[in-house]
Amino acid sequence: MQFLPDVNIEYILTKDKQLRLIGFLKNSLDATGGILGRRNRQGASLSYKHDFDRLFAKKEDIIFAPPPLDTTSKKQ
Repeated sequence: MQFLPDVNIEYILTKDKQLRLIGFLKNSLDATGGILGRRNRQGASLSYKHDFDRLFAKKEDIIFAPPPLDTTSKKQ
């Protein structure tokens, strides 16, 4: 029976949410050597997320949306 749940804490480092710092705490039962016990693991990791369909694309192949039209300026 596990009393405390596993914990993951993520801290987003960039505005586009691609780079994250992750801290974790994991508990599990350990039955090695005939002794029943508990194993605790904790640590931190750095995660970078990138879309797979754009991973191998060249910069020329990536299509960007045109900027919005400026309807507030008046031509004279």
